[in-house]
Amino acid sequence: MRNSLKTQLDVIGTRGRITVEPVIDTGFDGYLTLPAALAKDLGLILWNFVEMKLADGSVHVEFLFDAEVEFLGQIKPIQVFVLQSDECLIGTELLDDCQLVIDFPTQTVNLFRSTSKTKK
Repeated sequence: MRNSLKTQLDVIGTRGRITVEPVIDTGFDGYLTLPAALAKDLGLILWNFVEMKLADGSVHVEFLFDAEVEFLGQIKPIQVFVLQSDECLIGTELLDDCQLVIDFPTQTVNLFRSTSKTKK
């Protein structure tokens, strides 16, 4: 079994900040997912709830919370999906202005801000 490819960022809430190592999930089009226990410890504020379709095709109602992240040298406000899971995921919305290079044989990731972002 191969290791998951991860990156590192800080999540900032009303009660503090923590460093997490989310799995890079290019199939997830949101910003970030966090375990409920971490969101509670950070004091994240409920923003909304939405239906979320998972990779297995099932649909769940999930809660979105406001947070800030420090990622690749920038602090930005985001919405975090809080899940009943122990795993953090980083999605394509947070990677929108980045280049991602994966070396599968060595299981290494090079993630950096793109110098040439195209308009959507």
